[in-house]
Amino acid sequence: MGNLISKIGNILFKKRMKRVLEVNSKSIDFNYTNGDRKLFTDDQHRHWDNIKENYFVLSKKILLKVVLPQTGSHKGWITSRVELHVSQSLMRILYLVEEFCHASENFNSVAVAALVKSISEIPLHLGYIVWVLSENHDFEKIRTELRKISFGNINPKSGLTGSLKITQRELYERSDQMMRKFFKDQPGFDIFESLYKDSNAIGHHNYEARMLTGIQNGDTWKAGDRKELFVFFSNNIFQIFMYCDAALSMSKILLSAIDHYLSHLPENFTSFGG
Repeated sequence: MGNLISKIGNILFKKRMKRVLEVNSKSIDFNYTNGDRKLFTDDQHRHWDNIKENYFVLSKKILLKVVLPQTGSHKGWITSRVELHVSQSLMRILYLVEEFCHASENFNSVAVAALVKSISEIPLHLGYIVWVLSENHDFEKIRTELRKISFGNINPKSGLTGSLKITQRELYERSDQMMRKFFKDQPGFDIFESLYKDSNAIGHHNYEARMLTGIQNGDTWKAGDRKELFVFFSNNIFQIFMYCDAALSMSKILLSAIDHYLSHLPENFTSFGG
């Protein structure tokens, strides 16, 4: 009877989570009027299509349940912890992208900029996981590195995370290191560093972010029309749709790399890091 109840519970859980994801997926669109769509460049239209496509691809990578074994093989322990981090990260980035779409439809430049800042941080964690699996060949070393992105330093006053155990710089440098490894024959730039720094420039409360509220001409500042500002900045200065597109596209590439390295893990590492 206990096994039957457990099976029924699992079926109901899967149906419930599937329904949640289906409901959320309907909100991924850029429902501008035909007139408003013409205000944006062809590049923005291409980014809209990519964002929607990658949203659905990434949503299928989410595990609805992850069991964390405390004993067993090294491969099983590492795989379960990576799957947990990946599923949580994907759910977070997809929730953020949904709100990114809503804010974009409302021409809310300030909200979109803040959301892009949060969205751009998540691929850095995925890239770091790739580096951990690719460049470390000792179980204890891998476990130590994974803990850096799993738990932060607790603020004793609030009981909440006060700081990370790893810097954002290390996250984007390790991620870019992996991209250079994968695409040796393709000259490029440090895409994760650029994505992180550019999105932070408009996501923090600084000069670029305040520009999103109006225009200063000489000694006079005037609040701007939200639609005009959104269209102007997204087409000409702050490539907000490109940032979102890049974050999702890079996440997809990194997930493929994670799957590759997990499949090639030994069941158990030797004491010599082999």
